[in-house]
Amino acid sequence: MTAAVILACFAAGACLGALYFLGLGITVARLGQARRPLALLALSGLARVALLLAALALLTELEPGRLVACLLGFAGARLAATAMARPAAGAAGREPAA
Repeated sequence: MTAAVILACFAAGACLGALYFLGLGITVARLGQARRPLALLALSGLARVALLLAALALLTELEPGRLVACLLGFAGARLAATAMARPAAGAAGREPAA
C-alpha cells in the first residue's frame, strides 16, 4: 500500500466525517420543529451510520490499513466538528472551561 493510497483514504474519511456531522447538525437544528423528535433522531442516526458503514466498506474494501486511515480521517473530522460547535470563551451565559 502506497502513501498516496493512505492519504486518499485519510481524506475520504475526513470527508465522510464532515458529511456525518453535517447531517447530525441538521438533525439537531430540526429537533425543535419536529412533531416526533425521538423518531427524527433515531431515523437520522440509523441513516447516518448505515451510509457511513457502507461508504467505509466500499472505499476501503475492508482492508485493515485503508480502514484505519479512513477512521483516523473521520476522527479528525470529529475533532474539528467538536471544536467548531464549542461556544467561544466569554460567550453570553457561558463560562470558559477550566
